[in-house]
Amino acid sequence: MSRIDKIINIKNEDNLLEGDLPLNQDEKQRILQMTVDKISVNSTKKHKGKKVIISILIATMMISTIAMANEYFVLNLDNRLLNYLGIDKSNRSLSGADAYINKIIEDDNLKINIKQSLGDKNSVYILLEVETSKNINIKDKNNLNREMQFEQVDINLDKRSSSGWSISSLADENPNDNKLNFLISYSSDKKINGRKITLDFQDFGYYSDEDGKFVPLVNGNWKVSWKLDYKDVSKEIIVNRTIKINDNKYFITSVNISPIFASANLISRNRDNINIEKVTLKDGTQYTGGDLISGGTSSSLLKISTRIGFSKVIDVSQVKSITIGNKTVELEN
Repeated sequence: MSRIDKIINIKNEDNLLEGDLPLNQDEKQRILQMTVDKISVNSTKKHKGKKVIISILIATMMISTIAMANEYFVLNLDNRLLNYLGIDKSNRSLSGADAYINKIIEDDNLKINIKQSLGDKNSVYILLEVETSKNINIKDKNNLNREMQFEQVDINLDKRSSSGWSISSLADENPNDNKLNFLISYSSDKKINGRKITLDFQDFGYYSDEDGKFVPLVNGNWKVSWKLDYKDVSKEIIVNRTIKINDNKYFITSVNISPIFASANLISRNRDNINIEKVTLKDGTQYTGGDLISGGTSSSLLKISTRIGFSKVIDVSQVKSITIGNKTVELEN
């Protein structure tokens, strides 16, 4: 006997409803069926409700996940970096290669804010903002050609490596404030991501047009360190080929290319100053001259590393060849 049968029988036997006649077997069966049907309907409604709630939760989670993924994949670069490198913010080839730093070093007269970085395996751009106290005139409207800069900049990694860097001033966003923006381009023959980098600045001012001497407006020494931490979006192409550049033999081991930098690693006894002169895409597009920025070559013992930055983002998968000195090297990309 089912639990429902027991309940019906109890009610019938105890005459809980006064004046009611005893139920016959057909009536019991009809009431039982109605009860089962009612329970079934309620159960279905509850399950449907649960299914609807679960579906809503799943949809919400999917929307949230898509939103989070979209937030992750869309570049969050500062507009100053976007404009300088001509990067489309929706370009996903650099997703994860950017990193917020926001490290500030300051004294009474000068503040340096290390804002953001954008890098790959061997190279990195570092955006910094310099602000002086209001009583120091760093924007002389009577001398627009005066270029403010640090007299000395040193950059070091936590481990010894052969490296090079340059620092450039960016367009002034507000001529009425006491802020200037700079971009450091740093490259090394070693992997730099995951390593501690230290920037050391000394005295801020300008070089005189009259005698070429440095005129400090703010005297001081400012040092800051942090760990480079971003996604390496570069692609390593193994070459392992002997080539001739200006009649000298070089063994090129590999080429690393990212959307913003390219580097080539070579071995030779020669110490000629060789550079990457051109990068050619499969459709014939060439990056050369003004398309290549912030380049340099460093050497250590027999190893030589030459690097270059692109003035605009390139499609790594479309790179066909790289020209070092007067030698073009076809790449199996």
